[in-house]
Amino acid sequence: MPLRKQRFRTPTSRSRPPTAERPIRAGDDHGVVAGTGLFGEDARTERRERMAIVGADVPALRNLVNVLTGRARRIETTKNQMTALILELPWVGPDREQFVAEWNEIHHPNLIRLIDDMTDASGRAARHADAQEAASRGTA
Repeated sequence: MPLRKQRFRTPTSRSRPPTAERPIRAGDDHGVVAGTGLFGEDARTERRERMAIVGADVPALRNLVNVLTGRARRIETTKNQMTALILELPWVGPDREQFVAEWNEIHHPNLIRLIDDMTDASGRAARHADAQEAASRGTA
């Protein structure tokens, strides 16, 4: 029968070390950090490595700003073109009135909200990139 690798959970306040009356069982919490050696040296190394990469990838954020801004502009252009097409459509009758009302009351406002949300997200990403650059320079 192949050996199974035992997984340990992170310690909790309910942790109790194994004793003669309470042997080690799979899933027990013995004060050992998940996936580490007995003294947690792997966890310390992992924390140090993680700390070295905390922060934002400024070029990726700047790229996100450009993409969001560009896509918001494209949606704005499409919204304006669609509105013009719908209003100029040679169509008479109650179905047209219902279609135009639906566009004006549902779709047009939803596109405006989408454009506003994308513009807001672009601004937040730009501010995060600026803050990350300032933190990296030590001027935050």
